[in-house]
Amino acid sequence: MKLPEITAEPLQQQNGEPSEALLLAAAAWNVAERTSQIATVLRSAGKQPARFELVAARQYGAVVGTVLAECLPGRVAVVMRPQFSAKVSHREPVAIALLLAMDQLLQNQGILLAQALTAQRSDEAAQQFAMAGFHLAGDLLYLAADLNDVTVPEESPISGTLFHLVSHDPNDAARWTSILDRTYIGTLDCPAVDGRRPTSEVLKGYRDIGRSRDDWWFIARYQGCDVGCLLLAQHDEIPQAELVYMGLVPEVRGSGWGLQLVRHALEIARSNGAQHLILSVDAENAPAIHHYHAAGLRIWEQRAIWIKSLSSGSD
Repeated sequence: MKLPEITAEPLQQQNGEPSEALLLAAAAWNVAERTSQIATVLRSAGKQPARFELVAARQYGAVVGTVLAECLPGRVAVVMRPQFSAKVSHREPVAIALLLAMDQLLQNQGILLAQALTAQRSDEAAQQFAMAGFHLAGDLLYLAADLNDVTVPEESPISGTLFHLVSHDPNDAARWTSILDRTYIGTLDCPAVDGRRPTSEVLKGYRDIGRSRDDWWFIARYQGCDVGCLLLAQHDEIPQAELVYMGLVPEVRGSGWGLQLVRHALEIARSNGAQHLILSVDAENAPAIHHYHAAGLRIWEQRAIWIKSLSSGSD
């Protein structure tokens, strides 16, 4: 089988409308999100560095396959599932060629880690990512709490205890890097991803989620020492807050303080008008899931996460 020609593609036509390749790539989004997502991509067109990269497979001049990726702060990119026209009967070799071409574009941007999500560990897209060198990092659970139904303390459940939270400037990279590195020790939350990027780059990624608020970044303290953190973000387009990351250093785990961190997040979210608190967590992180369930969050979706290091060309 002769492979189609693989080329980098523009996001839009000269008249500003979506390109043929982008319209095909957009099939990776569900119908309800498609129009808004295309608009988001088009708003980024022409800006440098590029927020989105697009590659296509062309046969006799027509686009028959595409892959779209979003480049995020923190030198990480989210690669969407390959999409094909009805003319492609053998998808796997075309998908691999598209994904490998995308690797090169991302490397040219200095991306260190590519990530992808699939509905299952063994569906067609999962097989394509695996054949292109991606490795299964685990399963992500997406949880949410309806703040109209969840009982949330009127004031912080942490206030008045030796264990307490202080909001801290997210731009203090040295202090945040130190506490994050300590909370990552022995982590159960996607350990396969740990260490693949400098913590300073991970911090940039956290800051890019939703609308990061300086007063929603907390450091947990106990007996005068930093022992954990809680990072929240606000989503303006819909009234919801996101628990971006929480963690405790190994020395204080098992104290029940993780549950207190979640309850504090719920209180902050509701007091600021959010209707939901959302988060994602590794399906193998039983202690965190226990705290989330105890606080009233419930699972609404599950996805397999795939990763590929791009810095050295291998995992």
